[in-house]
Amino acid sequence: MRTTPRLRAAGGSPAEVPTALGNFVEVRLAKEGHDGVVGVNCLEKVQLATAPAMSGAVLAGVDHVRVGAGVPGQIPALADRLARCEPCVTRLAAEGDERPLDHAFDPAAPWPGTYRGRCAARCWPPTWPGTRPPGPRGS
Repeated sequence: MRTTPRLRAAGGSPAEVPTALGNFVEVRLAKEGHDGVVGVNCLEKVQLATAPAMSGAVLAGVDHVRVGAGVPGQIPALADRLARCEPCVTRLAAEGDERPLDHAFDPAAPWPGTYRGRCAARCWPPTWPGTRPPGPRGS
């Protein structure tokens, strides 16, 4: 029996692929059959999953990102970098450590050979409460 891969603070875990893929599929399915907006809710407390989950949602064309269970200080910059298909680093609070850990994530890693071209052509930076999207769609 094979064990289930786990997300790791070091980044690059095989678990990032199903995390990104799951969010991609959920957003894609939610957008079918209507012209309404679709959003995702990321829990700040589930820090290891935030970057891979948002990358799948962004690639699928999510319209809004909401964040609960914590202060979403990193989310706007993370969403911008993911929408531009750029590698990013999020800060993870670790119990017992005074300093946060860096979690590196490359949004192209779960989608070898396809993400950067698709993202540049289709992705729109998602919005968060109190902000407006920059520029026209697709820029």
